Amino acid sequence: MPPLMIESERQSVRGHKLHTVTVLTEGGSPPVAVLCWHHGIGEHVGRYREVFQRLAEEGIAVYCCDAVGHGRSEGHRAYLKSYKQAVDEFLTLCDYAAADVARRWPGTAPPPAVIAGHSMGGLIAGLACHRNQARWAGLMLCSAALDVEMNLTLRIHAALAGFLSKIMPRARLVPAVKPEDMNPDPRMIEEGLNDPLNTVGKMPVGTAHQILRGMKRLRRHWGDFTLPLYVHHGEADKCTSAPASEAFVAAAASGDKTFYLVPGGYHEVLFTPGVGPGLVDRMAAWIKGHAAGRGVAARGADVATGAGAGVASKL
Repeated sequence: MPPLMIESERQSVRGHKLHTVTVLTEGGSPPVAVLCWHHGIGEHVGRYREVFQRLAEEGIAVYCCDAVGHGRSEGHRAYLKSYKQAVDEFLTLCDYAAADVARRWPGTAPPPAVIAGHSMGGLIAGLACHRNQARWAGLMLCSAALDVEMNLTLRIHAALAGFLSKIMPRARLVPAVKPEDMNPDPRMIEEGLNDPLNTVGKMPVGTAHQILRGMKRLRRHWGDFTLPLYVHHGEADKCTSAPASEAFVAAAASGDKTFYLVPGGYHEVLFTPGVGPGLVDRMAAWIKGHAAGRGVAARGADVATGAGAGVASKL
């Protein structure tokens, strides 16, 4: 039997209806691990259908939802009122996942859980993980928004963000990365632009301000992370900072950490043909390795299938 994808609706802590997706393992057997996933800004979890199905084929159950203001969930489009509220919402999803696993497989020991996210979702996952690292078997960050490379325009917006977010937080004034700089494949660019569930274009001022606040908050605690870490980032990412991801891994106190720099990779490395499938296989192997208590895979396994030689390290 193929993996089972279940779509449902939950209510957020602020009363919004949230489109929730659960992807269970083949045959409905108990998973070897659980992955709690947070998507990026302006997108939705439906984009990750093939990623989640591949993980489920490897025995990893996935729990995720469209965040408030995204995809099929309620809320003002792509508006992040508070990064702290976003963290609260994500942890509520994680609680839902734990309860659902216990309900589906009573009497079975809870499987190890990994917390993860892409882009802004990586930032939210990192902040959520920091609240209680002992809960997690690992933290997985994919093209995470730990920092951005500031050009003059973004520096001006950042300087004004605090003021503007108080008087017009939902105004979409902050420039977004050009679509052609998100993915090298024209077909994937077109697909993203034409997806009615994506929010394309400039970012709300309040959202940008909250992301910057979250980045600053997390950066103060990079050295606190002691749990196993897996981080990958595209070398040519123009949306979030690959050097920041590498610096985070280097600063973390964990003795079990892997950083993979995808050669030539754009921001959407998971959706890049010829690159994404190999990265998903790498993620699955890392999760299963840690679920089995085997720690970081041997260095020889750190070359991602289909992603080129890259830069991979166990630091």
